[in-house]
Amino acid sequence: IGDIHGDIEKAKKAFRLAQLVDDSGRWIGGTAVAVQVGDILDRGDNEVQIFHWFENIRRQAARAGGALHVLLGNHETMNVAAQFRYATPGGVDDFRRWAWAQAAGYAMRSMCDTKACSSAAATSAKMHLAASRMRDARSRYE
Repeated sequence: IGDIHGDIEKAKKAFRLAQLVDDSGRWIGGTAVAVQVGDILDRGDNEVQIFHWFENIRRQAARAGGALHVLLGNHETMNVAAQFRYATPGGVDDFRRWAWAQAAGYAMRSMCDTKACSSAAATSAKMHLAASRMRDARSRYE
């Protein structure tokens, strides 16, 4: 299965046609092995959602004795090389939001050292620091 190009509905339809997922997008392929041959990126706006969905069904397939292998295509290679000529504004925004959420998550996790959070004052100070880091991270991705 290839050339998804940021279209989650096209991805789900292809996997349904191959009888690998049900109408809810859950793995029903049993021990089947599916190979996604790349070109998830560009020309569509749901790239992050597709990556999350693929990871979800990859885990479901493994639990059922099957597998999903996701390969890189030329569009992934172009993006790694900072060639974004086929990226859509929606796709760029999607990755920007994802990057901000990742940075916010790291900032929040950094304040959860159980020893440092043992007092209310320490917890409050850590929360202010994390909020500051989240603002800094967000400004980098806007």
